[in-house]
Amino acid sequence: MFKTSELLKQLDKQGFTNLYLYQLKYILKKFQSYLDKNSIIEPSFQNFWDFLLTLRGSNKDRFLSIITYIDCTFNMHWENPRTKEPFTPLPLPKVEVVNKFFENYSKDVLLPLDFLIVRVHQLLLEYGESKSSTGQYLKILNRFRWFCFKKNENNFNHHLLEQYVEYEKELLNKGEQKQWKIRIVYRAQKLIKYIVDLGYFPQDPLKFESRIKEYCNDLEQVRNNFNCYLSNKKERSKATIDLQDYVLRQIFDCCNIQNLNQLKELNNISVNKILENFYKKCNKNSLSTIIPILKNILDYLYNEGLVSKKLSPSILKSRYVKSYVPPYLTIESQAKLKDTIKEASNRDKSIILLALELGLRQCDILNLRLSNLDFDKQMLKIVQRKTKKSLELPIFSHILEAIKAYIKEERPIPYNDDQKIFLSIFPPFKPLLNLSSITSKWLKKAGIKAENKDSKGTHLMRYSLVHAMMNSESDKYLITQTLGHSIDSSDRPYLSMEEQMLKKCALSLELIGLGNGIEENENV
Repeated sequence: MFKTSELLKQLDKQGFTNLYLYQLKYILKKFQSYLDKNSIIEPSFQNFWDFLLTLRGSNKDRFLSIITYIDCTFNMHWENPRTKEPFTPLPLPKVEVVNKFFENYSKDVLLPLDFLIVRVHQLLLEYGESKSSTGQYLKILNRFRWFCFKKNENNFNHHLLEQYVEYEKELLNKGEQKQWKIRIVYRAQKLIKYIVDLGYFPQDPLKFESRIKEYCNDLEQVRNNFNCYLSNKKERSKATIDLQDYVLRQIFDCCNIQNLNQLKELNNISVNKILENFYKKCNKNSLSTIIPILKNILDYLYNEGLVSKKLSPSILKSRYVKSYVPPYLTIESQAKLKDTIKEASNRDKSIILLALELGLRQCDILNLRLSNLDFDKQMLKIVQRKTKKSLELPIFSHILEAIKAYIKEERPIPYNDDQKIFLSIFPPFKPLLNLSSITSKWLKKAGIKAENKDSKGTHLMRYSLVHAMMNSESDKYLITQTLGHSIDSSDRPYLSMEEQMLKKCALSLELIGLGNGIEENENV
């Protein structure tokens, strides 16, 4: 057990910014007063938790970070009563040590849970999984380790793995777990079994989770060439390539194409069969995406000499328009939100304003560095993570001031060159991975909701910026440049908000039923 005075000495040794250190000390001294008042000499975790529940606002967050810091520094292994997880993840061994262990791995040898987690996480990264995806798997793996740790087990146990999956399913039934997280649990279970049985993944983990069937060598070569064409010549993203590959596979499956000769004989009757298949599977919104892709694929196959006829002209272009206006905040709601975040920390204020006034995507805010900001010229320069295109925007002085204040006064650890700007307020103070909790928190505090649809993320702010620009009658080219879009079609979901303004042009319905304007008692 430790004492508050010892913790204060420990805090002085850490590389915290002065204001952050002052805030921690201030709240810790309040805790000491609480202990003195209740005649507690050596505090337990329960004392910390009881005191936390008496606090409000930013003090509550700061004291929660103290609990996390204590847990991390003194290896207390405390469990957060809210999340049923440790406040800080248990330390993991180095990748080099784990790789050496698996060089001579045998299924009969006891497999430490720490080694298992590092192995799964490392192989996912090597197979090209994104950091956000691997982060989700790592969280589930750590939950599994903590589940075993509480049962005094440090090595892998098949029986405990099954128990853990059942435990997560029970949380889902109680409403304490989300459906999409359960899917990750099942996938993590498969990954674990591969490592336990073999020590490695026998194939691409993305592929063994899918239902993609194998085609003959010639058709697989067509798929590979098409994917390379999209990646190298068209510079499409992985998500776009996967979608277009899905449409190509539907062509093979619907027409029962087994070889190149059958592909060559593709005709208008075959195309109608493919369209009927999509009409059954997809809603109108999806069709507006699928049909143009189908036309492009048929053109590609014709240009490559893989089909004998040019079939794309027989497909009428989809003219489906979304039946709803994208979610956005009204001008009044935006003003109310800006007024509310005056009480926010500089970190939260900077994030909300970057999304609301500059329309930055979540991924670009999370990856923002000081090297992206020109404080003298008040400019922001980034390479957009989604499109890989450069974006240069003027940035307002009050946003720059908020970022400056955050780095100087609030950021737990002093900023070093080329670090990501925004960190978690809890130890070990890693870069943020998601902003939805921050945006939803301040929308709730402001007491405002999105128009047309319940939305609370940063993309709501992006739509709201477009609404504000259209409300001020900004030029469409300016809106496109602000959003950082490279093609006009990317603007359609945003500019469909013009529907709201077209409503002002609608004629009144007051005269309906009045006999074309003639009074009922008048003879005709």
